[in-house]
Amino acid sequence: MRALLVLAALALLTSSFQFVSTKSVSAQSLLDEHAFYRFYGLRRHNDIQGVEAVFDDYRRNWLQRYNSQILIGSGVNRGQSDTPYCTMRTAADRSRMTMANCGGAHIFRANVSGFTASDSLDGRTTEETGAIGYLGYEFLVSDDLFIGLGATLGQTSMQHRLGGSRMDVEGRETGAHLVGGYRFKNKSMLAWNISYIMATDDVTRTNNVMLNAIAPTPSTVTGSYDSNTIAVTGVWYKSYDLSERARVSLGIDYTLLHVGRSIFFDSNGVRNKVDDQWRGDFTTSLMFTRDFTDGELFFRIGNTFERLNPSHRHVDFTGDIGGSLKLTDTIALTASVGSTFRFDGFSEYRGSARALLKF
Repeated sequence: MRALLVLAALALLTSSFQFVSTKSVSAQSLLDEHAFYRFYGLRRHNDIQGVEAVFDDYRRNWLQRYNSQILIGSGVNRGQSDTPYCTMRTAADRSRMTMANCGGAHIFRANVSGFTASDSLDGRTTEETGAIGYLGYEFLVSDDLFIGLGATLGQTSMQHRLGGSRMDVEGRETGAHLVGGYRFKNKSMLAWNISYIMATDDVTRTNNVMLNAIAPTPSTVTGSYDSNTIAVTGVWYKSYDLSERARVSLGIDYTLLHVGRSIFFDSNGVRNKVDDQWRGDFTTSLMFTRDFTDGELFFRIGNTFERLNPSHRHVDFTGDIGGSLKLTDTIALTASVGSTFRFDGFSEYRGSARALLKF
């Protein structure tokens, strides 16, 4: 009988030790999962919530240097200059009077996107809500060439869970973007951007630690972690007319991204370091547009697949539908809703509103 009691006590101690070990592994797994998940979150600044929305306006071909108005709903007149005299003049010949009739070279824009996302893989679950705002300026050098600057601000809340461990994250992000593009005469264009995004995450991790064999006790650890991302993208677009008021644009781009994380210390003094990440991926997209009087509807579908250091979630599919309305010759509004689905249980739903001024 005494031997049975000793064996039972040893079994109980072993199970308690295993419980603590499992929870420790769970805490580190959540930290690794957050670093992996954060990679895709920071990339939003380079996607449709940020820089890609700028390119979508140009691929729809309603921003021209030598036009006196925004060309939304212009149908067959889209892309045709209505200031031919100015296009024939050299810069040295233009007077102050003729410059007033040479179209609008300045683009100011403001975009805001809200999103909610969820993720589930190998017992881990993540829920996220957040928003990204974009402010930008582009200078139309000519009908063919534009250059610009942009800035993004982001705020996000995440909850990661695995077993008895939980990690709550409040993230703040700031991005700077240099953009440009050149339009060819065969209805194709090249566009590019270089982006730098910084993020700070305030993290609270709660782990259930088995102090005795009866009940777990929560242990809370806090920390603040910094990360940064560099993204370089090159894009090629080609447009095809389907009818006088409908067209489709094919897009292919490659993006190279690097995410770095600084060494940080938790409130319990533990030193942490998450490895840097390098990724490269191709994105293909189709955008369909249909013109109406002073407006248009568009539908965009896309597919991204990683080609440099691909992860186990190396493919996603996106879709967005929306419309643009020309309020005046110089002001336009755009709104859209969309979603993204990635392999292994990731999904995102988003909505955006954009305002643009051309003069």
